Amino acid sequence: MGIWKVIPGVLLVAFNLTLYLLLDRQHRNIVAETRIKAESVAVLLEVAVSEFIEGTQRTLTGLTHLVMASGVMDNKAEEERVRFFMAERRRASPSLTAILAFDTQGNLRLHSEDASFASTNVADRPYFQYHQHTPDLSPLLGPALRNRSSGAWVVPISQRIESEDGRFAGVMVTGLSPKHFVGLFESLASSDYLVITMRHADGSVLASFPSLTTAENIPAPVMGENAVVVRRHSSRYPLVIEVGADLDKRLSDWRHDRDMSVILALAGSLVIVVGAGLLNQAASRRRQFVDDLAQANTLLEQRVEERTKELKSAFNRLNGFLGVARDAVVIIDKIGTIEEFNPAAEAMFGYAAPEVVGKSINMLMPESYAASHDRYIAHSQASQAAHKVGGGREMVGRRKDGSEFPIELTVGTHRDGEAFSHVGVIRDISERKQAEAKLTLLATTDGLTGLLNRRAFMEQATRRLADTTGQPAAVMMIDADHFKRINDTYGHDAGDRVLRHLADILRDCARAPDLVGRLGGEEFAFLLPQAPGDSATRVAEQILERVRACVVPLEKGDSLTFRVSIGMVSGAPAMGIDEFLSRADKALYQAKSEGRDRVVRLDGQDTPI
Repeated sequence: MGIWKVIPGVLLVAFNLTLYLLLDRQHRNIVAETRIKAESVAVLLEVAVSEFIEGTQRTLTGLTHLVMASGVMDNKAEEERVRFFMAERRRASPSLTAILAFDTQGNLRLHSEDASFASTNVADRPYFQYHQHTPDLSPLLGPALRNRSSGAWVVPISQRIESEDGRFAGVMVTGLSPKHFVGLFESLASSDYLVITMRHADGSVLASFPSLTTAENIPAPVMGENAVVVRRHSSRYPLVIEVGADLDKRLSDWRHDRDMSVILALAGSLVIVVGAGLLNQAASRRRQFVDDLAQANTLLEQRVEERTKELKSAFNRLNGFLGVARDAVVIIDKIGTIEEFNPAAEAMFGYAAPEVVGKSINMLMPESYAASHDRYIAHSQASQAAHKVGGGREMVGRRKDGSEFPIELTVGTHRDGEAFSHVGVIRDISERKQAEAKLTLLATTDGLTGLLNRRAFMEQATRRLADTTGQPAAVMMIDADHFKRINDTYGHDAGDRVLRHLADILRDCARAPDLVGRLGGEEFAFLLPQAPGDSATRVAEQILERVRACVVPLEKGDSLTFRVSIGMVSGAPAMGIDEFLSRADKALYQAKSEGRDRVVRLDGQDTPI
């Protein structure tokens, strides 16, 4: 009889302990799965939001440089051309509310919208006051504010505009609608227990999901006390991504299962206690009890298996997202062997996945990059934790046909024990590079003559003189004689033709190392960085002869001729372009005084030669 007193107690403890361990395991799996999902969503959102803002800032920076190079804030001559590029970039980026340029007083100067668009003064806006007093050309991402015309909330991105001498000339600004971010949040928050908040570094809310935006503010969603919160700080921008998971909602099914299990445990315990007093039926009741316990254990194991499948499904959805991503995704092991190659990577590099899986990642890059990439992999292996590497590192990729193209690479490294995984997100930036080159050309070229504009000439001349040693240099200032009389007599179109013909002559007379630019109006500058002996004088005389022989055709069969005066100074390159131009201007004034249509040359001490 002693054994029957011990057995019921042992069975009771074993049963309840097993039930508790199973429920606790299930609880911990659900919490871990929830945290992993919140972390995955936070990482994806931080990458997606940062890349979107980076693209917007590149657009704004390109337009700001175009506005500064054209001088349109003080001169309306280039206004239509600049408006055209602003409108083109606005149409190419529908997520932007508008692209605006304000003058030094905060009044609207240029915009990307139609003629009916109007804007109030923004001199009191924080972003305007920041750029007004901060001599920094970097773009600024500001807190959300309300549009005074439409009343809608926008997230401003702004940049300082400067004049040629570095003074404050205005502010270029565009706005991002919080609704764009809400749509992105909604696409990733597939579960009703997830809430997402994007904050500015100052703590203010920029966008949230579920969206609770009102006319007065953008509040953050409210989470219960029992919640998992993951915060991801952007490495490039003043942003914080918060992903919260309400564990009360997430554990509702588990709590129901737990209550049922407790009831089952109580019932089983009652059966054991009653069975202890009924020794005559101990054997049959013991078998029934074992059967009930097995059934309960099977039910709990099924629940655990279902939760495990849900966790696996969450990771599969993440892999599915990468499978349909527009950017190429390549995963390699610790020695650089390709393990995964998504469809976007196949389209970008021209390889099918079976052609590259199991081979070195070096086959996707030129040989000049392969050595540095091997060093990067070795450095990553020395790290002891998962980390993100490179905020959009630019390099060169190589397709299957051998052609090379520019790419932007973002790499994440993960370590699990002794195993390493490097995940690379690759974007083809060929179109962006072409657009940047086009904007650079527009920002450095005079629109009428095709020569370097003043700013570009000064910058390139400074570098050219710094690289010139051992030989004297010369600078010429060329000015069209009686140019106002030509405009007054024949019209400004005829004057433009004269300037274009003069620009063609200067371009033809320039040697390989020489620079030619239009400084403004009818005034041109000509740098000869290597001008030994009388070589510079021969070039000047050649220009005079070409101009004297030039006949400019006009409309209706008419034509005209023109003359130029040239002031030239020679000296050591260390004199600097500003001093060269100042002395060449004196020589030009002397040439004008002596009757025009001639060249006057001075040495480094302003002595006629």
